Amino acid sequence: MERQRGVERRIGTRVHVEPIDVVLRFRSASARLFGLRSPKVVERSARIVEVSVSGALVEGPDEPELQPGTDIAIRVDGHDSAAKVRRRVPGRRPGVVGYGVEFLRLDDGLQRTLHDLLDRRRA
Repeated sequence: MERQRGVERRIGTRVHVEPIDVVLRFRSASARLFGLRSPKVVERSARIVEVSVSGALVEGPDEPELQPGTDIAIRVDGHDSAAKVRRRVPGRRPGVVGYGVEFLRLDDGLQRTLHDLLDRRRA
């Protein structure tokens, strides 16, 4: 379980899973449109590598705008789930970051996939 400043933060145990390819979607305030700053939706390929009952560890490209507190969408098979970035950890390769995310709203398909993965791990 994760501890931060002596406080237990994670609701359930996080388990490694076969990577699930996803797309991270977030608003980028640094995008420019006609010379003006305008929020733009950015999409980046990533993958879920660990899951728990309330969140996941997602490996993806190092995006400076994805900081703790950032709201994101996790797209799987064209369906979005809402999440919030809770932490960033160095990835296993240069240019890759692990994003600890808390699920806010799960698409039914992703929810079934994650529950199936957790059930298989418990069996």
